[in-house]
Amino acid sequence: MLRFAAFEWTPGNHGLAAQAAGFERRLLESKLPWTVALDVTGLKVMYARSPKSASRARVLSNGAGVILGVVFERNGSDRALRQTTRLDTDEDEAAAIVATQGRHLIDRYWGRYLAFVLKRDTSTHWVLNGPASDLPCFYGVRAGLRVYCSDIADFIHLDHTPLGINWQYIAMHLVIPRHTAYTALHGVVELKPGMCLRVSGDSDRLSCYWHAASYTPQTRIHNADFAADELRHTCEATLHAWASCYARIFLNLSGGLDSSILAACLRSAPSHPEVTALNYHARGVEADERSFARQTADRFGFRLVEIERVDGTSLRSLFSLPATPRPGSYVMTVDHVDSERELAAELGVSAIFSGHGGDEIFFAGACDHAPADFVYENGLRPGLLRIIVAAARARNLSAWQVLRSALSRGLFARPWSPTSHALLSRYRQLLNPDLIADFHRSQWEFYSWPRTTHDAPPGVLQQRFWLEEPIDFHGPLTRFDSPEQVSPLMSQPLLELVGRIPSYTFSRGGTDRELARTAFAAQLPPAIVRRSVKGYAEDWLESLFRADRAHFRERILDGHLLRRGLLNRRKVEDVLNGSFATAIASFAEFFHIVEVEAWLQNNYHLPPNRM
Repeated sequence: MLRFAAFEWTPGNHGLAAQAAGFERRLLESKLPWTVALDVTGLKVMYARSPKSASRARVLSNGAGVILGVVFERNGSDRALRQTTRLDTDEDEAAAIVATQGRHLIDRYWGRYLAFVLKRDTSTHWVLNGPASDLPCFYGVRAGLRVYCSDIADFIHLDHTPLGINWQYIAMHLVIPRHTAYTALHGVVELKPGMCLRVSGDSDRLSCYWHAASYTPQTRIHNADFAADELRHTCEATLHAWASCYARIFLNLSGGLDSSILAACLRSAPSHPEVTALNYHARGVEADERSFARQTADRFGFRLVEIERVDGTSLRSLFSLPATPRPGSYVMTVDHVDSERELAAELGVSAIFSGHGGDEIFFAGACDHAPADFVYENGLRPGLLRIIVAAARARNLSAWQVLRSALSRGLFARPWSPTSHALLSRYRQLLNPDLIADFHRSQWEFYSWPRTTHDAPPGVLQQRFWLEEPIDFHGPLTRFDSPEQVSPLMSQPLLELVGRIPSYTFSRGGTDRELARTAFAAQLPPAIVRRSVKGYAEDWLESLFRADRAHFRERILDGHLLRRGLLNRRKVEDVLNGSFATAIASFAEFFHIVEVEAWLQNNYHLPPNRM
């Protein structure tokens, strides 16, 4: 695990310099092995890493700055499969990074990193969060200093001045849980992946260097066979690079397509890591995927550890978690995080790989958008009929229905918005209807979504919108000695590749995630390639609800969300009284409310006037 903290102040302000020195002492006196990576006038960067962490601190030549994290080179050689060493010693590379204000890093490298780039003999520097990096960077003002950190616990520890709750963020998160530049705490901002903050004296400017929603029609890949080859090659190269960082790895293996593709890529990794597959199963046909996981593990010779999700596990610990910048999703992990960490320590495992982002990378649901996207890009040209027939078959609709939808969305489409997603109406029954209406009217500006991307097909925009969501690298359940979370599919090379592949290339024959199935058909067990149903632990979630229903009743009916009028009280009471069948489509909706309420109650020590 890696944590960093940096302090920034106006050069020449001796009082703030003394305050920075005090912050440094406070960290050095803590239990973690903090080290000073960069100490120049007006800026101090510190980091702490556990012994098994793959992250490093690379101090650039000639005082050009420091890069924290994991960095790979972007080329086709074997060096691309290992962390780069050039940044530690190469003066020309350091000069290029400074001359381009950090953009050289995006063009020549990728990984999980945060860079502080300095312009010598000036007070100007740049703070760049790498594209697709899941290493968070939160920043705000504490005791007159601008403080950057990866873990909000350090932000709070350095200065105990209370932070207020951002209720606009809470309202947005209830409707569509998304990471934005804003957080749920006033005064705490996140430097999003691909963003760069230029600081010069007392002024600063935020720029977008890279965005997951980038769309360039001229570079689109329309040949499905070529696209499948590129997808397989890029997946393998990306997984091999990440695998080279760890000798022993846990792989979350559900038995689905995404995690099985990870298994195939890990099996062929030149570094030959020792892989142990973990499969979590619960009562119910949809929640027990062991037969698929066993086939994948057997195919690649991985040890498989099957872990049962016990019915009735208590979730009361959700209401006593440490502070985080925003509510998170922890219901599916709170029951096994401790045992998983103990098993990792026993086996010497330092990373947990997961297929997070696979639905978006391999574009699940591409069939729904293929006809409209084709019309948007090509008009009524040859090839549309084949796409319409395939989509009609996949969605069980008539060809005329699909054509009508394609014309309305592809030729006469309104500007795309995340609020048009079907989840708003289907899975938000517990919210106050006025909240959703207000979200439609005013919450759009809350997203860090570049306006230049509006001129793109609707399917592209929806895919890229969901691709922006990283996994939590630091969370309330994470300890310093926890294995590092790695989501290799959510890496810059893959994100840039799938941005070139249209939805109608992803779903040429009308099959969900068809391109990925084609790309890895020769490596995967046939049952995995054919599998079309995803697992879901609805019965287990119901058992959690029943086990703690009285506690949930107490916490929610007297909670902050109802007092603020953000929930539909009648429907919430129906669920808690046992009439959930008519009130919600899934228990996931109810537990989303529980997680947000728990976050608020864990953070409600804040001053009332800021609430």
